[in-house]
Amino acid sequence: MMDKSRMRTIAVSAGAGLALIIGGAAADAAVTAAANTTTTIHGCVRNSTRVLSVLKSGHKCPSGSTSISWNQAGPKGPAGPLGPAGVTGPAGATGPAGATGPAGPAGAAGPTGPAGPAGTTGPAGPAGLSLFARVDQTGALHQHSAGVTASLDPSLTGVYHVNFTQDISACAPVASQGPAANNGYVPRALYDAVVQSDPGNSNDPHQVVVYTYDASGTPVAAGFNLIVAC
Repeated sequence: MMDKSRMRTIAVSAGAGLALIIGGAAADAAVTAAANTTTTIHGCVRNSTRVLSVLKSGHKCPSGSTSISWNQAGPKGPAGPLGPAGVTGPAGATGPAGATGPAGPAGAAGPTGPAGPAGTTGPAGPAGLSLFARVDQTGALHQHSAGVTASLDPSLTGVYHVNFTQDISACAPVASQGPAANNGYVPRALYDAVVQSDPGNSNDPHQVVVYTYDASGTPVAAGFNLIVAC
């Protein structure tokens, strides 16, 4: 005989579904069963009475009954309303620095800035040297700066020595066509002036030698004007 404390009788109404009746030992006409332990419930409907019995696990429906099953859980209901937002969590730890990205393209040049204010006037520089000599073809000295002497080389044609009191080793001499003794000039004469401190000369830092010659390169006596720029 089945355990009376666990007997359940479920009547099935043809028109309105199922009605559950909790009964005792007097319900002999009902089929008794125990609830399955799984989420799916198995039962038997007696065909003659439409009474539903819940099967114990491992049992089968008796003859004259129809096997049915259903879930313990009902159908999924609609989604509930959205709950309120939770509180903001604490900030996470700072992550490691990323790799340096590539250099961007060069930007356009900016506009020219305004001119700055004029600076103060600097002190006057030292007075420049004014060294010159006007010499004729005989070696005679005409106009000249202070302390200048001139002479014709006694052994060489067209060679003149002009001496200055200052050191002119860092200066540049320039000779050009000058006067003849009779106030004329020697036509087509050419001139070359060399400071004697230059390499290969007499190493005299106060003297300029002027060479005069014609177009063919033949030495010729000719007056000249000499300017020494320092």
